[in-house]
Amino acid sequence: MKKNLKFLLVFVAVFLSLSGIAQNISKEKESALLSAPKVDRRVELLSIVFRLAGNSEYNGEYYKNYVNDIYKHFDKYKNHPLIEFAKEMADSNGIGYDAVMEMAIHVEQPPSLKPILPFNDSVPEQRWGATNANKFVALLQKFYVDADCETFFKEEENTYRIAEERFRIVFDKLDLSWYKKYYGQVPEGKFNVVIGLGNGDGNFGCKIVYPDKKENIYAIMGSWTVDSLGAPIYAVKDYLPTLIHEFNHTFVNFLIFKNEKMFEESGVTIYNVVWRKMLQQAYSNWQIMYCEALVRASVIEYLKAHDTAGGKQAEKEAMEQLNNGFLWIKDLVSLLDKYESNRRKYPTLESFIPEIATFYNGVAKNIDTLKENYNRRCPHVASIEPFKNKDTNVNPELTEIKITFDKVLSGKGCSIGYGSKGKEYYPTIKFEGYLDNNTAIKIHIALKPNTEYQFKLLDLAFQTADGYPLEQYEVDFKTTK
Repeated sequence: MKKNLKFLLVFVAVFLSLSGIAQNISKEKESALLSAPKVDRRVELLSIVFRLAGNSEYNGEYYKNYVNDIYKHFDKYKNHPLIEFAKEMADSNGIGYDAVMEMAIHVEQPPSLKPILPFNDSVPEQRWGATNANKFVALLQKFYVDADCETFFKEEENTYRIAEERFRIVFDKLDLSWYKKYYGQVPEGKFNVVIGLGNGDGNFGCKIVYPDKKENIYAIMGSWTVDSLGAPIYAVKDYLPTLIHEFNHTFVNFLIFKNEKMFEESGVTIYNVVWRKMLQQAYSNWQIMYCEALVRASVIEYLKAHDTAGGKQAEKEAMEQLNNGFLWIKDLVSLLDKYESNRRKYPTLESFIPEIATFYNGVAKNIDTLKENYNRRCPHVASIEPFKNKDTNVNPELTEIKITFDKVLSGKGCSIGYGSKGKEYYPTIKFEGYLDNNTAIKIHIALKPNTEYQFKLLDLAFQTADGYPLEQYEVDFKTTK
């Protein structure tokens, strides 16, 4: 009996030891697949180039300390032939957003900046074309020397180190094993987390595919939050869903484009109804819309699998995507629940694509009703006092405006911004608070005679308690002499 017990204890000890070794091997394999977060000089360089070229998506000023350093060093090179060519490419070929970042990952690290793969009509990205891409790289190499980019990057090394250290809190929360479980397959290659300090709130999922089919996958993360000293900070709740999102693109986009014919009819129908919201997010066609919808629904599936807050994080994400114009997002998540619970029948997400196509055929038939139901739940401006919108005889001595809504708002915060005419038409405004059980707000205002004014009520803070946002409302008026 004692001998058997001793044998059993030895067996358990050996088993646990082997299990520990297996777990360590698993972790080593996983770390080999996932690189630590880094600031990539190629990404910074390309974002600087298209900032100087004037692309709005690369001209955010969230991280002002760094942006000021960029202007201080590079402003004198705004007329460099590279910048002129970048402007031409933006205007004629639509080079911007992810096309810029695709170029960044397809060249070697500076100072070389040589193409990693020969450029063609689809590498680094179809908007470039081989001739333009090669010309751009030649000019980029010259710019790197002419603008003394090496000095700039050396001066910013401490900035980059701080960002890399601070992003670890987000990186450490990422469960890379989920991707294989959920999608049923993973590309051969490495996952790379890149911190784009010059990208503002722009985030991109990109990849480079080698001739042997191995891939380098990139989640290029923007930096849109800073601390009291102006240094970047990365909260898990703000950045983790986006990190998951950008890696999802690698698994999702090719599924939509590979099966375009299956989705085209429903995609065109749906996009024609929600195009305005999509264009606000730079989604210019139904293909991009479908990629984004499936990526976002899959983020929600990730959050549901990892949520320790009773599902609140997943619910918040679903509401955010509903408000972004994906009116079918909750139903799509329910469909993906069916996929998750039937993995024997559907071993990969690719095998589930016909079900998703059938789902979208149903959405297309009901998209008008979905939009009407959504709009019905959103609050709207009911009245303005003491004048009506677009009034041209407003008393310049007026100091208070009351705006009433058709629904009860949450009563948390205020979001008022410039109207379409810009900053010069914006009056001096002070938000005074909510009235009438959160169905109205009071605004203090300072006016001048014979002056046109405009401001816009935004959806950022003006929402119902269950998260439905105000339909943005522009207020126009003119004071009398």
